[in-house]
Amino acid sequence: MRIRHCLFSAVLTLGPVAAWAQNQAADPRNSPMGMLISFLPILAFGAIFYFLLFRPQQQAQKERQKMLAAVGRNDKVLTSGGIYATVVGIRGDILDVKIADNVKVEINRSFVSKVIAATNGTAQAAAAEKKS
Repeated sequence: MRIRHCLFSAVLTLGPVAAWAQNQAADPRNSPMGMLISFLPILAFGAIFYFLLFRPQQQAQKERQKMLAAVGRNDKVLTSGGIYATVVGIRGDILDVKIADNVKVEINRSFVSKVIAATNGTAQAAAAEKKS
């Protein structure tokens, strides 16, 4: 009876430990490849966010910078305030624009939201590419 009791208690004590050891050995998350697989969804979401949100925004910002750099004299522009104007002078980032007869104002280059008609043809070519 005593031997039976010792064997029974040994099985009860070592049984869960043995099962835990087998589960740990069989658990694929404990291997380096298992850790990579568990991080795979996070990496996939990061890639999706990059290609759907960040990359198009960066490309649009580059196109806007090109458009602002190409603004020249006699270009017709639309300001972010909704005013149509003609560029009559350029001093660095400050544009002198004519909004009516004998009415000239200074605006910052970054407040140009769109080039309507360009004298050098770059804005017209860009507009034609966007339409097609």
